[in-house]
Amino acid sequence: MNAAELLDGLSALPGSQDAGGDGNGIVASRLLSGVEYARSGAVDEARLRSSYKARHGGGATPLVLLADDPEQAGFVRVLGPQRDGPLRRVRAAALLGVVEETLTVRRLQAVRLLAEELDRLDTERIAGLKVRGLGTEHLFGQRLPDSPRWPALAASIDGVNRSGWRELLTDLGYTFEVLKPQGHLGKVDGRPAIVVHPRAQAWLFARLDEEGRLPEGALLADCRAHGAPVRPARRRHPDAAAGRRGRGGRGGDSVPGVRRRCPRA
Repeated sequence: MNAAELLDGLSALPGSQDAGGDGNGIVASRLLSGVEYARSGAVDEARLRSSYKARHGGGATPLVLLADDPEQAGFVRVLGPQRDGPLRRVRAAALLGVVEETLTVRRLQAVRLLAEELDRLDTERIAGLKVRGLGTEHLFGQRLPDSPRWPALAASIDGVNRSGWRELLTDLGYTFEVLKPQGHLGKVDGRPAIVVHPRAQAWLFARLDEEGRLPEGALLADCRAHGAPVRPARRRHPDAAAGRRGRGGRGGDSVPGVRRRCPRA
């Protein structure tokens, strides 16, 4: 499914209205639940942002700009619904399903749902790995596999259990104890090394808890409370996440499988 087919799918949804195109690169658009979905003929980020700015014009109607992804079939590039949000790449069919979910809620809820789900879908492009802010897809997808270090990196995780985060880290030498009210403390040679607060999806770390705190703050507090190092760390291998995803404060070179801060997982 490409961007044109996605917009055709949106036009078939109940309540869909034609919002037309313009002379600023917008080929066609639809209005659903108070949100406009527009298709651009451009694919590069600079032109997409220019089209987004011209189309939105500071208006009150949230805008989601869609374009074909020239790098991967079945994916589309997406800007919005935040005005200055990141350029995302998501599966077109999955986005159509998300838009369907917004049809039964008010506009504010629809925008919030779209933002959360777009962030989640954007993390699915590399299974178990989110590299925004910590590297690039080229680094983890091409440069490392092509480097002389790759055979040793691959051997370091040969045979590890990837059915879940706890099983994987246990095979790498960690032992765990349960923390209350949440989380797990991982130790190496009896010393605190890592705290894990598991989440089903990485985007849940952006949601405030019942006390209005970001989950990352609670994680750092547990690291300090239980003596786990909080300085930046990175796994020896870039593909170590599987099953349920979690985030932890990690230690230094003495911890098996850890060197510097790893990508979000």
